[in-house]
Amino acid sequence: MSFMFSLVLHFKAAISLWMDRKLSEYRVASGSVQPIVVYPIERVRLLSDAVQENILLTVVAPSGQQVTLSFPLALADDLVAELSDLLAEMRAANPIKQ
Repeated sequence: MSFMFSLVLHFKAAISLWMDRKLSEYRVASGSVQPIVVYPIERVRLLSDAVQENILLTVVAPSGQQVTLSFPLALADDLVAELSDLLAEMRAANPIKQ
């Protein structure tokens, strides 16, 4: 394994640990109300990670700030299916009038 590849894997593990720690700040005790955090999104970008194991979804706010989320391929498949179903439901409930 090359030095650069092992460095990428090391950074990937460190980022995953950091993200888990950041997300745990939003967890609440069992049985209590869950917070819903909503941010306006101006655009999105999809890429694959360096080792071709995850889909990277970058969301960009109107302010220009951005955050990138990483999805394993199986989760990305689930997301596509659920998004497709949700869009169909929403379009059926609110048909476009011409």
